[in-house]
Amino acid sequence: MIEGPKRSEAVGAGRDRPPQTVSDPSQLPTAGRLLGVDIGDRRIGLALSDPTQTIAQPLETLTRRLGKRFPLTDLASRLEGVVGVVVGLPLTPEGTEGGRAVEARTVAQRIARRFELPVMVWDERFTTARA
Repeated sequence: MIEGPKRSEAVGAGRDRPPQTVSDPSQLPTAGRLLGVDIGDRRIGLALSDPTQTIAQPLETLTRRLGKRFPLTDLASRLEGVVGVVVGLPLTPEGTEGGRAVEARTVAQRIARRFELPVMVWDERFTTARA
């Protein structure tokens, strides 16, 4: 089984500032694979970009146990070679944040702290219609 990065081995380990979520895509590394995370009530979709960050492909779907926290342990083994994470932010059509958006931000912060990777939340409004 492939192990995910440990805190001391993660990208950005030893930085002066604590790991955090970033608000601008320019704050993510410009080369290397990004992991996309789409959080649902029962499933968590994962997608992995190519090293040039041109296209992403579905990687895996994690099953989420109802009422349980986001499975960071399951995510760890999918982070090998990943330089950043993008978490989908489910805003309302008007752009406001509801409970699911708050949860997405919380998960993004937990991923950033645990794995010391840059994590960005991405407005996913209307993405299904665009696809």
